[in-house]
Parts: sequence; structure tokens; C-alpha cells
Amino acid sequence: MCVCSPKTLITDNELPKFNGKRITSIYAVYENSRYATKEEGGGYIADILYYNCHVHDWDCGIDSYSKKDKGPAILKVKNLPKEYDGMFGMIENKGVKVFVTNHWFRMRDSSNGSFTDQTLTMGGWASNSTTGSFNLYRGIEYLQKPENSYVIDEDSELHNKWKNILGKSFTVEEVEFADVGAKMKEGSLDFATKYPYPHTPIRIIDGLVYPDEKLSSWRWLNGMPYRVPENKLESFKQGKRIYVFPKSKESLRVWDAEYNAHVYFEKAKDIQVGDVLVSITFSHDSHEIYGNKGDAYCSIRRYNESLGFEYVKYEVKKIVKDRQYKKEKFIIDIYQGEKVLNKNQESFGENLYRILMISKSSQEPVTK
Repeated sequence: MCVCSPKTLITDNELPKFNGKRITSIYAVYENSRYATKEEGGGYIADILYYNCHVHDWDCGIDSYSKKDKGPAILKVKNLPKEYDGMFGMIENKGVKVFVTNHWFRMRDSSNGSFTDQTLTMGGWASNSTTGSFNLYRGIEYLQKPENSYVIDEDSELHNKWKNILGKSFTVEEVEFADVGAKMKEGSLDFATKYPYPHTPIRIIDGLVYPDEKLSSWRWLNGMPYRVPENKLESFKQGKRIYVFPKSKESLRVWDAEYNAHVYFEKAKDIQVGDVLVSITFSHDSHEIYGNKGDAYCSIRRYNESLGFEYVKYEVKKIVKDRQYKKEKFIIDIYQGEKVLNKNQESFGENLYRILMISKSSQEPVTK
């Protein structure tokens, strides 16, 4: 069964309006989701920061005829109208509680015969953190029974709240990300870095700035954070997001957590026989904050903890001309300490760097 009553579907003129725009759904943006303490009332809850209010297609975007911009597809609203009090957060219906994080209206027949279409859904989490929801089925009396705890009965207080919202116009204050105000505890996910706002997470070590991750346990996934000189940085804007990236990686300052040191490198040029170099590579994988992972993190080839995390050393033994590519090719021996592991390896030197300086941190060891 799909739509079973002419009353079921929400019509265009029943949609609530925010600042003159019809709203088809609302999704709370939250953080710090957790099991509530007894003092907090139990259940699975979160701190709601603001609401993404999705605008009807006809009320947003570029008009196909006039080419006029009718505005954004999503309104960001920190405080919903007072009529929405008791419509988000922990909601109880027929003795069952759901932490509601979203509302959405059904305006079209699903054409799916495996279930009955609802009028609207209040979705979120059940008390055990699995998904939970309450649904209104207008005109479908046989579903409105005491045992159907997920159904919002048409004679219920919850439905009366909806009747006080549908078709009404409200004035709301739209917010930018900076106006939201995160509530998360120190050491937890940094809200401001998760959304497209001109901000990137950083670590400051000995007064020196490095890229960082939103959660310290994620750091090992990305490699070693590095910086280039300020005059070697470029940026571009994509929507509201600003990406900063190095236009040159010839000079690097790398934070090496294993050495608890700042290590300065220079791209190897004018390579000579006898030079001892290290290999540094940069990932091309995408990164939520930095655009490309390699624009913030690098990988230095090194040995494991049993060998003191020593950098793999590449000693240049011979320089020859490559006939195919018509450029210099380097014949290299690879060392572990004083021991030669591999002889006569070939390289064009793309990833080879010189160590200029290793500066031990004056702070307590900083975690990766």
C-alpha cells in the first residue's frame, strides 16, 4: 500500500514558511551525541546547535525564466519559532521516547506497495541509539491504535502541535557558522572544522603552527603535518570554504612526533655523488578540510620502532644520463644505519630531500 487516503499527502500551501520560503524538511545539526546520564533524563541524546531548513524547490535557486536568484536551498536557523517547542529533542508518544533530530513532509506518493505512506515523519534515535521515528498518517484510522507507538494519532497533543504549524508563516533569524557556538568538551570533535567555514584546525608546538585533525586519534591516518614558508602558500575559495595549499614544496618544516622534533627539509637539487638524502612523499587522497591530504601531511620513509624510527638513507653512488627520458638518473644505495640494505637502486630524485636541521621540542612530548 502507498497513499491510502486523500488526506495523507502534504500540499504546497500546507508547508510552513520561514521568511517567506516554504520549508519541506528540517534537519538538526548536532554534536556530542551520547547516552544521557540519569540527571539528563536517560536515552540517547545530543546537543543541537542549529537547524538546516530545506526550502521548496520553487522558492530557491536561479529562476529558469528571469534568471533571478531566489536564494539558498537551505536556511540555517539557530532558534526555531516558539511553535516548534517540544518538536525536537526528546519527544514522547504513547509512552515511547525518541530523540528527534529531523522532520520531513511527504508530498508525493512513494509508489512503493510494501508500506503505507505517511503524512510526515519525526525521525531520530531510539533510547538504544538505533534509529527511531514517529509518523503521522492522516485519514488512515486503522493505524491509529494504542499499540502502534510509532503512530501519531490525529486526536493527540503532538498532532495538535503540527496543526499549529502547517500553513503558517514565521520570521526566523538566519545564522552563519561562526554564530552557532559549539558546545563540545575539550578534546572532542571540533565543530567549526566539520563544516565549510573559513577555518582549519591547527596545533601550535613551540610557537610553530602545524595542520591538525579534529580528533587527535585521527592523526595517525594522515601522516606527518608540515608547513611551507608563508610566501609559498596559495588559497582558493569554493562556496564558503577556503582551501589553503602549498604552491611549492621545496622547503618543509615537518613535525616528527616520533622524534618530538621539528625537522627542516629542502628539496634535493644539484645532487652530487656522495649525497645522503631521505624520501618524502605526498598523498593525492582527498581530505575533508585541506582538499588534498598531501597539502597538509607528508610521509617520510623510515624504519619501525624497533629500529628507533630511523629515516631510510639514500646515498648517491653514481649519476648517469637516462636515454629514454633524457635526464639525469641517480644510482643509489639504501642504508639502515651504517648497513647497506639495497645497492644500485635507480631514482630520478623526485621525492628526495636533504635534512637541514632537527630541532628538538622544548615542550613535553606531543602525541601524534
